[in-house]
Amino acid sequence: MIKVLRRRKKWTEATEKVHISEANCGFSGGITVPRIDLVVSAMLQGHVEAVRQYLESSKDADILLHGVQASKAPQFGDSGSRSNSLDAVDSHITGETALHLAACEAYREMVQLLLEKGADPNARDVSGQVPLMRAAFWGRLENVKVLLRYGAVKNAWCVYRGLLLWPADFVRPLRSDKGELLILSGWNFRFLLENTCDRKEERAEIFGLLSDDHEEAPQKQLIAYFVDNHLSLSKDANVATVDSVNNVEDDVNIQMASLSLHGPLNGLCHQPHIARRHEEELLKPEQVKPSARKWVVIVIIGSAGLFSGLSSNIYFPSLEAISQDLHVSLEMVSLTITSYLIIQGISPLFWGSISDALGRRPIYMASFAVYIIANIGLSFSPNFGVLMVFRGLQAAGSASTVSIGNGVIQDISPPSERGEFIAFYQAIRNFSIAVGPVLGGLLANFLGFRSIFVLLLILSSIVTTVIVVFLPETMRSIAGNGSLRLGGVYKPLIRYLTKEAGGTEDPEGPLTRNKVTLATFVEPLRLLVQRDILINLIFGGVVYTVWSMVTSSTTGLFKKHFHLSELQIGLAFLPNGFGTIVGSAIAGKLMTRDYLEIEETYKSAHNLAETEKLTAKNMPVDFPIERARLRRLPWIILIFVVSTGGYGVCLNFPSVTSLTGWIAVPLVLQFLIAATSNAVFALNQTLVTDLCPGKGASATAINNLVRCGLGAIGVAFIENFIASTGPAVTFLALALITVAVGPLAVVHWYWGQEWRAQRVRSKDNEDDGKTTA
Repeated sequence: MIKVLRRRKKWTEATEKVHISEANCGFSGGITVPRIDLVVSAMLQGHVEAVRQYLESSKDADILLHGVQASKAPQFGDSGSRSNSLDAVDSHITGETALHLAACEAYREMVQLLLEKGADPNARDVSGQVPLMRAAFWGRLENVKVLLRYGAVKNAWCVYRGLLLWPADFVRPLRSDKGELLILSGWNFRFLLENTCDRKEERAEIFGLLSDDHEEAPQKQLIAYFVDNHLSLSKDANVATVDSVNNVEDDVNIQMASLSLHGPLNGLCHQPHIARRHEEELLKPEQVKPSARKWVVIVIIGSAGLFSGLSSNIYFPSLEAISQDLHVSLEMVSLTITSYLIIQGISPLFWGSISDALGRRPIYMASFAVYIIANIGLSFSPNFGVLMVFRGLQAAGSASTVSIGNGVIQDISPPSERGEFIAFYQAIRNFSIAVGPVLGGLLANFLGFRSIFVLLLILSSIVTTVIVVFLPETMRSIAGNGSLRLGGVYKPLIRYLTKEAGGTEDPEGPLTRNKVTLATFVEPLRLLVQRDILINLIFGGVVYTVWSMVTSSTTGLFKKHFHLSELQIGLAFLPNGFGTIVGSAIAGKLMTRDYLEIEETYKSAHNLAETEKLTAKNMPVDFPIERARLRRLPWIILIFVVSTGGYGVCLNFPSVTSLTGWIAVPLVLQFLIAATSNAVFALNQTLVTDLCPGKGASATAINNLVRCGLGAIGVAFIENFIASTGPAVTFLALALITVAVGPLAVVHWYWGQEWRAQRVRSKDNEDDGKTTA
């Protein structure tokens, strides 16, 4: 099956006429011309109000918006008639829409008007070009931004001289002679009068906007164009057989018996063609990132992210052992958990912001250097003061790995893949929550609590080595979409040892990197003033706090009610750990399924091709990303609330907890609490990342700040709450608090998309102001 161009009406089919007097045109008696021709002329001159009036009053408005241009040969009426008519007696279809033409001009308001009135941002002409390509070719930065905001896709493609071209290719055309550039411009003869390369800064920014998110295209993608009930195929395509052509309303389905497209596609692809890009061209690294490479990166950053959760959870079973060894109270030792959470929340603001400015790889290495130093100090901690200080340093080194990892995922994945990647990444990290307490219990029981930090020192040294040797830089401004050659600290050691080239292109000029200033660290905090982001962070932070309070109180509650040793307490954390893995995995699968369903519905409603994917940056403002992420939230929260309330009740009565086997009840409830809370975290983190395109690490950092800040408060007071009111009242109260913040998710469901659209429009207006200034 091959994809075909939908048949459209031609502008010559417009019926409204306008009479131009002899005084204004010079013809005897004047002439009558199609009104649409005058409007197109006004459109090209930037007369927005004239075009708006036509679109709102003319019965031919739909033809202008959705029809195509046709060239005309004039025919005049008899000289003796009172008026002459100028009609088309012959037509050549170019397939260009009004939006194609407007995209070439320097009138952003005109492009926005056409899009607001319903023009298709992804309409193709007969050469396969879309308006985004025209705007890119002419260096119209503002037009590019508007088109992207209204759903233009960056991986739309057309064929020229056997090459498959994306919009980014039109920013820097493959040829320099005016003849071929004229063809790429859509046969716009004004090209001879205007040098499109003069706008160098605008073109550089356009290339940055368009060069990312090239998806892995099908290796045998075909395209044909159908105009006026006639299908034209290139002679060089070597099509073996065309079985049938079936008209179904405006569409044509063409069944191909067999195809042989091994030869080069010669000739000009301006006329209707069928074409396939060579298989090896589709696999070039500057255009695709094979899934296997992405998963290798995910596994590496997931292993790095283990240490944030592992450093915290491996510590829980040894709290009493530390209390006895360092001669301090259990409440004092619990303060190290609180301080750990506080620094865990603050430090990613530092590391994450720098990684968004300077790149992921060097910040990974720097943060792990801090983490290794902290573990060396903890391995010899002689007193509580040293333990407190180096635990804080340990948190500063490990916490950032989570936010940087989320930044990497945003670098390498489109929204359709991101949910599954983030959930898998979280599941790898959550593995530490399952095994950490067991390891901590074993080590504290047999070798003392300091052996815990020796193990972390060894493991972190191994992961640091893997990062240095194998992990490439992924940040778009440095590595592009995988096509740019890396050097220095950004290049993995393995490429030096094996002389592997990595990328295939050299950067055009020196790489531009953001400067690290005070604003770099303040920037993530600005996300807190965005209503949709803030309520999402608060809701996720409350769920995280409840889960943290359940986890941190496990040691004290289980020792009191079930009289367990450090090793047994470590084993008691297993259901919690497995719950985090299961919850993340299920959430990832559900998010991927939900996103694809909503994306399919959106494409159908906006007449987008199935092969076209929505990009990570410049998410269309009318795409319901909020509902794609939150649609499963109600039943997840219901299970979480019921499990939390039930957990407190089942631990409240000594006569019940003393029953043989009763420990299984709170353990099952811990599993459900962990599974549902981590499912919420996966949904929450993915949505926050979606709402902050290009700021993956900063978005995660601010998420960590809110979560860990609220979590630190909860953990600091949980022991006192339980001592004062008992487990039943404490955890029932926490369940009710979760219910109380539930309306925040409802508000986000109904108004989140509107707020996101306002933010995008505000940013566009701000950018316009800067451009004007």
